[in-house]
Amino acid sequence: MEDKVISSKLVVSYSECHRKAFLLWDGTHGEYLLEYETIISNLRKTNRDRQIQILREQGNNIKPYENATQLLETGLYIANANIKAGGFEAYCDILKIGQDKNIPIIVSGTNKINDEQKFELHFASFVIGNLLKNSPQQGIIIDGSGKNHKINLSNSAKIISPAITVLAEWVNSRPTEPPAIALGKKCAYCQYFLSCKDVAEKNDDLSQFDRLTPKLIKRYHEKGIFTLKQLSFQFRPRRPRKRKPRTNELYKPELQALAIRTGNILIHDIPKLSETPQKIFLDIEGLPDLGFHYLIGLLICSPDGDRYLSFWADTQSDEEMIFRQFLDVVEKYDSPIYHYGSYEQKALCQLGKRYQIETENIKKRFINLNTHIFGKIYFPVKSNRLKEIGSFIGASWTTKNASGIQSIIWRYRWDET
Repeated sequence: MEDKVISSKLVVSYSECHRKAFLLWDGTHGEYLLEYETIISNLRKTNRDRQIQILREQGNNIKPYENATQLLETGLYIANANIKAGGFEAYCDILKIGQDKNIPIIVSGTNKINDEQKFELHFASFVIGNLLKNSPQQGIIIDGSGKNHKINLSNSAKIISPAITVLAEWVNSRPTEPPAIALGKKCAYCQYFLSCKDVAEKNDDLSQFDRLTPKLIKRYHEKGIFTLKQLSFQFRPRRPRKRKPRTNELYKPELQALAIRTGNILIHDIPKLSETPQKIFLDIEGLPDLGFHYLIGLLICSPDGDRYLSFWADTQSDEEMIFRQFLDVVEKYDSPIYHYGSYEQKALCQLGKRYQIETENIKKRFINLNTHIFGKIYFPVKSNRLKEIGSFIGASWTTKNASGIQSIIWRYRWDET
């Protein structure tokens, strides 16, 4: 495997998931390339072209990357640079060549910068340092809105050293087995998600519970517990004691595993919800990266019947309008407003602050149903996600692949077409 190159893509993948990096390095084809990933990649390309055009309009000298001798020039910008040095290959969207310093620039397709983008920039600094014996001390990430974020690169070698060490070992001696599966929140964005999920289900792996962190899983492994079935035998009901009830019940993964093994819904604590003749159910969809809430859906249930309402924003300038329309409706009622998860409450606070609208009275009526399930009711499913619980109790969606990330994809495609 001497011809293997440790690239920016490989290093960034390792920072996300060791197994993903191995499968990528080993040439394993993913089941699919997520549409979301394609959208973000296209947005990055569009932003990169825009930033290069801005530099040209400012009269800067911009050249495509050809070889390492360009790094010795001054007063130059290099576009789409793939810089190679000793088995490493780092990518920079733009590289600014100065008289006494080089500044690597990563262009983002998102409006919020993340750890993976910073890691990519640190790797670029490391490779440039290997080539020129003079590492860049500062880099820039340009987000989707065109804002520059300066990143300190003085400790790049230290930050990426653990990843580089392992990846170099893979090049020298191919491991017989890929790293262990560790399912997490970011897995839904990965091309290998379905195959990893299949292996996790086959092995009855603990990481199938999204509430079990790698640290907790390691703790269970040290006790000799490696599967959900083994975990299910660890629950020991205790005699109830007179104590002040908890505001938030502790989650017991052993009880979740027991619910799955028995196929029963297990109730650890009965939720206390007041019964009212009228109820409002709320769901808000948005693009978190932009902080843009484009769809507010309401279901109003009353003795007279059920009524659906939806408020849609064609553009971000319509956001205030649909928010005020929503408030006009719910202010006519004094019934509780049910939602699932924390997104709706955060959106209410964000929109109220953005448009200087008092929302405290509405906020007091919000009831997050997830808080009445978490640690209290254990469905025989592997997470408390609405889709999993809903499917178990017989709910269905008009589109099979409906999900939070899919709604973001739909909105991006709607904007395009």
